[in-house]
Amino acid sequence: VLAFIFVLPVLLSIFGGGAGKRFGDVSLFNPTDKWKEVTQRQSESLLTDPLPVLFNNELTWITDKFTKNYFSYFSLNFLFTEGSPDSSYANLPGRGLLHLWELPLLLATIWFFYKKKEKRLTLLLFWLFLAGVPAALSKESAHANRAATFLPLWSILSAYGAYFWWEFLSKRFSVRLKKIVLLLSLMVFATSLAFFLEEYFSHAPKKLARGLSYGYRETIDHLNQIENNYDKIVMTKRFSEPQAFVAFYKKYDPKQYQLESQDFLRYEKDGLIFL
Repeated sequence: VLAFIFVLPVLLSIFGGGAGKRFGDVSLFNPTDKWKEVTQRQSESLLTDPLPVLFNNELTWITDKFTKNYFSYFSLNFLFTEGSPDSSYANLPGRGLLHLWELPLLLATIWFFYKKKEKRLTLLLFWLFLAGVPAALSKESAHANRAATFLPLWSILSAYGAYFWWEFLSKRFSVRLKKIVLLLSLMVFATSLAFFLEEYFSHAPKKLARGLSYGYRETIDHLNQIENNYDKIVMTKRFSEPQAFVAFYKKYDPKQYQLESQDFLRYEKDGLIFL
């Protein structure tokens, strides 16, 4: 009963309303090329009918794509070295989502879970394997902002690993050696943090400018100065959703915006959709 109470609203929010529309846009079940890759593989096959269709169809394509997407979120490149190829929020190009010093902590968590049968970690590991499913259902793999359900989990598991490591050292090392290990750990942490902050404040603003739609505020400021000179001003949807930026930076009345947004779908009917 509790599962029904809590899960049903989530499913309705995902597959119904605006969220359902968004899911349809980015999900594996609605590929941008409309199954062009599937039909191409069928035509390229050297097998005789009906075998090409048996091995190359929508179901096999979705299964293959989902599997590759899912495991891309657990790859060492995605987590620790290269990160996501997507240059947008929740991501620094060329850097993993986690710090390298977290790797031994995560390995410690797995080891102690196996060795001590830590039941407290069972739910967390279930969360770990489940968290990749929603992200893997989208068209892109290793997409940082679609792995948001992972983020608190990695911190919790790393904290468990640190606790287990310290417990292990406390039983085998002297107080002096523990202090040395703690000092070295803090130095590694501080060095890693320094490099991260340098990347974040010095390089990321330039690398992520286009992906984060930089320039809309400056554009709206300029339009405010010249808008009286024109009967109509048209903004492209090539780089995200301009109406949101216009409403925000022009401090548009939210109530009026909600009323006018009910008419937005007529643009889609006219073929003026997001490109």
